[in-house]
Amino acid sequence: MKTPDICRLEVEGYHVKYQAQDNAHLYLWTTNNFLEDALEVMTAWNFEYKTMITWAKNRIGIGQYFRGQTEHVLFGVRGCLPYQVKPDGKRGQGSTLLVADRTEHSTKPEEMRQMIQVVSPGPYLELFARNRILGWDAWGNEAK
Repeated sequence: MKTPDICRLEVEGYHVKYQAQDNAHLYLWTTNNFLEDALEVMTAWNFEYKTMITWAKNRIGIGQYFRGQTEHVLFGVRGCLPYQVKPDGKRGQGSTLLVADRTEHSTKPEEMRQMIQVVSPGPYLELFARNRILGWDAWGNEAK
């Protein structure tokens, strides 16, 4: 999809089941070339940018001036949704650097999903999903 089409997705009421809450976290994947577009999408969906998580891959990929070995996840917040608190009373936190192996084309590392579940309370939804994962809703025409 083109960026303007993604911006127009009605995440606040796309399907009642998939409605983004007034208080929500967003983890938005982007490549280096589409960083500006991702920030545009985040703003269109009414999320405030907070930080960026970088996935450092074990193998180099394609590119023009520079060959990509990173992807990024922009983290944004809508409303006031705090981080989770772990059973030991400490806050659930992640790192802004995720080092994980690259696998199949476009497949994101499971370690990112695990970090999301430590930091952010559910329910969880993956847009443009390729696989269905227990405990997550999946939206996308490639979801198996």
